Amino acid sequence: MGLPKNSASATEDEILQCITTEPHVEAIEGENVDLIFNLTIPADLSSDRLYERTVWSADRQNYCEIYRGITKCHGDDFVRRAEISEIWYPSSDGEATRHGQILLQLRNVTMGDTGWYQGELKTAHDINNVNTRLVVKESSEQPEDDDTTGPNSKQERVVVAAWWEGFGAGVVVGAGGLGLVIIGVVIAKLVIRRNDSEKTSSVPV
Repeated sequence: MGLPKNSASATEDEILQCITTEPHVEAIEGENVDLIFNLTIPADLSSDRLYERTVWSADRQNYCEIYRGITKCHGDDFVRRAEISEIWYPSSDGEATRHGQILLQLRNVTMGDTGWYQGELKTAHDINNVNTRLVVKESSEQPEDDDTTGPNSKQERVVVAAWWEGFGAGVVVGAGGLGLVIIGVVIAKLVIRRNDSEKTSSVPV
């Protein structure tokens, strides 16, 4: 019979390899949503010992995976609307772990997509899982106050408010315009009188 792991060894293993994520993600119907899972693996883990990185749908009928540099989605829904990608960050010399992320993008979400999604990290050492809950909310409807057709519609209120705001300026502009009109009339009369006097002086005696 093998000896069980002591708590110190288990803790060390968990630190060297794990997957984490936000526990709760919200979206609105019709949006695209990104589910991000953070990865930690031993820095000296060779690529041939890094196995699947997978994200499962809430109903477990669809999933996307990355394995040996190849990404693929399974299930009718995920094949149409999902895409998975990953990124790995370089580790410093002497660092015990290496970090990365996998990202599942789900397009045009609906309220039916609400549920628990599971990210899975599998290596030659261990398999780690973590869940995140996606909550898709219904698109908010326009409140009655924003009705654009009624007698008390927002559009009508905006027009009335704009009219009142411009009333003062309109009075000032109107007064200035009236002054210009009066000046113009005076000038016109002077020109007419001048023309009449010129015509009178040109008539032969």
